[in-house]
Amino acid sequence: MITPIPLDLLAMILFFGIISVLIIRDRKNVDFHYGLIIKRWKKGNKVMDKWIFSHKKILNKLGTIGVYIGVGASIIALISIIYLVSINQQAAALILPTVNNYEYPTDAIVGVPFWFWIISIFVVLVVHEPMHAIYSRLAGIPVKSWGVMLLLFIPIGAFVDPDMRKVNKLKFMQKMKIYAGGSFGNFITAGIVLLITFVYGFLIKIFGFQIPILSELLQWLFIFNIGIGIFNMLPMKPLDGGLMFETIFEKIFKSKKKASTAIKISSIIVLGIIIMAIFGKEIFGIIL
Repeated sequence: MITPIPLDLLAMILFFGIISVLIIRDRKNVDFHYGLIIKRWKKGNKVMDKWIFSHKKILNKLGTIGVYIGVGASIIALISIIYLVSINQQAAALILPTVNNYEYPTDAIVGVPFWFWIISIFVVLVVHEPMHAIYSRLAGIPVKSWGVMLLLFIPIGAFVDPDMRKVNKLKFMQKMKIYAGGSFGNFITAGIVLLITFVYGFLIKIFGFQIPILSELLQWLFIFNIGIGIFNMLPMKPLDGGLMFETIFEKIFKSKKKASTAIKISSIIVLGIIIMAIFGKEIFGIIL
């Protein structure tokens, strides 16, 4: 008897097939680096500039709020992670796509249904990177290009490409807004998703009808935006939080060299903490 292919697996194969065709058709504008695929765009800057500079005041105020929230989230998250690791609790996990209800054989990896994973990553990136571009343009920094990165056809990131030489010459708060902007966008998105969830829950109570797939999607959208937003603010390079705290260290020490040394030390320490947060419980289990 032939076992039918699960629908979600078939959909995943179809998705990869479509991505492959698009990449092959546009291969002249795509960079390939040992399995890493990078696609860049240069269109859309004029439209973006028109919107940005017509909302300059409110965006600048929101950017300042975003800086304080980003720094606060980073410090609180780091303290929380250290505490959970110290009492041998699972403090973090990798979030990877899965199909056909497959469960990874470790607590260090959380499996997310493939399409929820793709949609959530897409929303995170669509919000995160344009926020960096917005605050770059507000500071008068040209954005040379936009892009997405894939690892063997799996989306793993996106980027904007501002002129970093000019960014490094900006005032303290201008740089901080650029670095904190992406995560702040994710926090705003998480807040919107949470509001939608409350409204949706209220409607369920009134009408007694719910759509399970929508409930689960809202849950993952919230987790991805909060989780990636906080992770990205940790004081570790090459994360945005690393750039942000390097800027803070430079202001404290009045020296780029000392700031560079401080963020290198911070990055090593935070990397160790992250490894323990994800794999510490299993490491302690093997040792003990």
